[in-house]
Amino acid sequence: MYHPAKCFQHSKKLKRVTDALTVPAPRLSELAKSHGREWIIGYVTLWLLDLNDYSTVKRKMSDAQIERTAERIYDEYPLKITDLTLFFDRCKDEYYEPSFESVTGPKVLRWLQEYFDERCEAAAYLTEKEKKAFNANTDKMHPDVAKKMFEGVGTSKVDHRRTGGGLGSRKRNEIKRKSPIVAQMFEEAAKAKKDTNQEPE
Repeated sequence: MYHPAKCFQHSKKLKRVTDALTVPAPRLSELAKSHGREWIIGYVTLWLLDLNDYSTVKRKMSDAQIERTAERIYDEYPLKITDLTLFFDRCKDEYYEPSFESVTGPKVLRWLQEYFDERCEAAAYLTEKEKKAFNANTDKMHPDVAKKMFEGVGTSKVDHRRTGGGLGSRKRNEIKRKSPIVAQMFEEAAKAKKDTNQEPE
């Protein structure tokens, strides 16, 4: 199911490292839990063999070098299947080293470190983006809060036969009585107005 040849068929969906992070795919650690360490080392070996066979260079990795490199990739880098797909696709396109003349274990690991550094930056960017989106949503007034603020507004009749204070003050007092939050707003506004009037000219 996750054979390199099969994954490369869908590599067009992976243009950037952020795509590799966000496109749903299992992690190597998850596959290792299901199939065991030896299986996952063998699986990573398939990707290295594919790169070895694809390359037209004279100096290629030996079997021992491939196995050792596969172990280090699994042990040192927490990757997903999409990471392997994008990384090895880039290797084939000479993304990290144009016109390279050899394929060796240390060279592949050096390329992978470049990829992983970019991956860390992409992960930080996505985390910050999600954080900003979360803050933007939490900054919006909750409907229940808005409902509480204006609770009682327009529901009570005003006795027009009362004198003193005027209709505006009577209505304002009734609103303040019905909604404590609005009452606090009125008090803060009155205090601010009083402080402004007391400022020396």
